[in-house]
Amino acid sequence: MQGFVDESKVRGLVVACTVADPRALNDSRKALHALRANGQRRIHFTKESDPRRRKICSTICELELTVAVYDTTSIRDARRSRQAALDAVVLDLSRLAATRLTIEQDDSLIAADRAYLYSAVRRHGIPDLAYHHCRPQEEPLLWVSDAVVWCYAKGGEWRRRVEPIIGSITTVRA
Repeated sequence: MQGFVDESKVRGLVVACTVADPRALNDSRKALHALRANGQRRIHFTKESDPRRRKICSTICELELTVAVYDTTSIRDARRSRQAALDAVVLDLSRLAATRLTIEQDDSLIAADRAYLYSAVRRHGIPDLAYHHCRPQEEPLLWVSDAVVWCYAKGGEWRRRVEPIIGSITTVRA
């Protein structure tokens, strides 16, 4: 299994981790690439119109993927919040015997993430988990996490639209 992480910081940190069986990656990537509008390098949910958002939600809910949501909004310290979310992601990935974790790249967080992940993967018993950061235009599965975390944070109709793909929602505490 592989995980793909993106986040929303609108009302505190909420993280989404899309989990995919490696055998489903090619088909999922093709379906996601087909959703891009002409000239679009990636799907970024905040920049999409509501009709496009609806179409994207419908398509991603048909893919062979699940998304875990980690709500850390009760943790006020941004650094602790991110570490707690990453710890919860790694713990869940350890239960799935995941082999790879891809995190949307934020240049200001890479060094801190790597330092924290180094200890987290050992603490949770999966020291062979490969983890890296990449830009969203490089990995379409990050678009799923982006869409789901945006919908989850928005709530209401949008959260209901992605409920079929959400496998779990974890409230993370300090």
